[in-house]
Amino acid sequence: MNFSSLHKHKKLEFLILFAFVLTVFFSFKVSAIASSERFRRMAISRTTYHFSPDILRGTIRDCNGRMLAYSQKTISLYMYPESLDQANEIGSMLEDLNIIKMDSFNALIETSKGFTWIKRDISPQIVDTINRLNFRGIGTYYDHLRRYARQKEMAKVVGILNLEGQGISGIEYSCERYLRGESWCTDLARNHRGILYPLNSELAKICFSGAEIYLTLNIDIQETADAILNEVVTNYSAKGGVIIVMDPHQGDILAMASVGSSYSNQAISWSYEPGSTFKIVAAIAALSEKSVGLEEIVESGQCKIQIADMLINDAEIHPPYNFRDAVIHSSNVGFVNIALKTGNFKIRNYCVLFGFGEKTGINLPAEVSGFIPKLEQWTDVTTASAAFGQGISITPLQLCAAYGAIANNGYLIKPRIVDRVQNGNGQVYYNPVDTIRRITTQSVADTFTSLLVEVVNQGTGTNASVHGLNIAGKTGTAEKSSPQGGYYEDKFVSSFIGFFPAEKPRYLICVIIDEPLGSYYGGIVAAPAFRKMVNEILKIECYNRHLDLSIEIN
Repeated sequence: MNFSSLHKHKKLEFLILFAFVLTVFFSFKVSAIASSERFRRMAISRTTYHFSPDILRGTIRDCNGRMLAYSQKTISLYMYPESLDQANEIGSMLEDLNIIKMDSFNALIETSKGFTWIKRDISPQIVDTINRLNFRGIGTYYDHLRRYARQKEMAKVVGILNLEGQGISGIEYSCERYLRGESWCTDLARNHRGILYPLNSELAKICFSGAEIYLTLNIDIQETADAILNEVVTNYSAKGGVIIVMDPHQGDILAMASVGSSYSNQAISWSYEPGSTFKIVAAIAALSEKSVGLEEIVESGQCKIQIADMLINDAEIHPPYNFRDAVIHSSNVGFVNIALKTGNFKIRNYCVLFGFGEKTGINLPAEVSGFIPKLEQWTDVTTASAAFGQGISITPLQLCAAYGAIANNGYLIKPRIVDRVQNGNGQVYYNPVDTIRRITTQSVADTFTSLLVEVVNQGTGTNASVHGLNIAGKTGTAEKSSPQGGYYEDKFVSSFIGFFPAEKPRYLICVIIDEPLGSYYGGIVAAPAFRKMVNEILKIECYNRHLDLSIEIN
């Protein structure tokens, strides 16, 4: 027998056996470790609690701290129609509790599937009654409801939330990251003594409730603007309109009312051809560049002018007009001559200086830019059309900012709707007044203001006058452009914009009415609404503390 060969064979068997035993041992060890980890996770999952603090959405307030929107913890009642096994008894109980009528409850069951709200915001006493009866298929849910103090008047500015509680319009949208607050969540485990402790060594975030947003809006002025705007729109069977009230020195929007065919805020989303209120551009350009003098004749009395294939007429026959007369009586022909003499480049440049063609940057969503043609597309016809506010488009808020620059000694100020934000830990962040640029000198601004006062005293804006108060303002009447080209003969935009008191402006008001029926001149349709706004503001602000007591409120 070959002992050497046998020894080698036995040695090989031993090595194979040893490897097998080692493999089994380590497999058992790994399995035990895995099982241990699995059991540890199962144990934790049965003693772990996911904790997320209950954060209330921030409050929105007006300039005086009055609530416009706020959140409230509530209890709501829901059901799963498919799971109801005592529908008649439940319906009878809910009717007895004045929650819902039996027929309405049955209709809700028939038309609903899955999770369905029965009623939001019910009292704790009703909740106790429902819970004691322990009906299958209905339950209560603790949640938050967003409430609006003056939703009808403020909806287009304050905005609304979607079903997930996120802002989708207005301030609710633009200030979402402030209003929603900051929270954290963590996992808590229970030890052998029943005490909860955090599984994570550190919490991700400190818990802050939603910030409070203080707007520049004044509820009283806003409600007045809404009431007057709706009255004018109704009286003239108009398509819609806008009223804006602004502090020209701060850029603060005190009221922003809009009525239109859509839910959008017309003050910032409506791009329209303004008509004669846009004459501010040619007037300031000419005065600043000294291209035309105040006493210089700008309309010879012919009352019409031909530019290429465009014939431009004044509204009525009149004697020769100088610059001053052209402003006071709103002569289209006079302003065409003023603009052409000033020059295409300068007229367009002042359009840009005033901020037309770009968003104002107000803290509201869905703002549009309007339209100012590019320099390479700008011709004599463009200058002639733009001189009296046609062939370009702007927003009502842009117009307010432009006239605000005149009231503010030549400085263009960015409009503000948010005054300050106070977050959940008490820190206050102010939204500073933003001076964009100087458009013209104080001397030019004062000169043009004096002309606007004459517009109200003896020109096209006499219906805006208030006895004893110097008002500077301008009328506007614009034909509406047709999508097929050209302009409608029976569709107009009527407007009036002005500020007071002219010597030290505190308020700027813009009234724009879209497609009034019957009368359509700005001095007839919009100017009286402006006067009403002035009178109401005098009452609201007890303005006799700041002005002569002889002012008559009419």
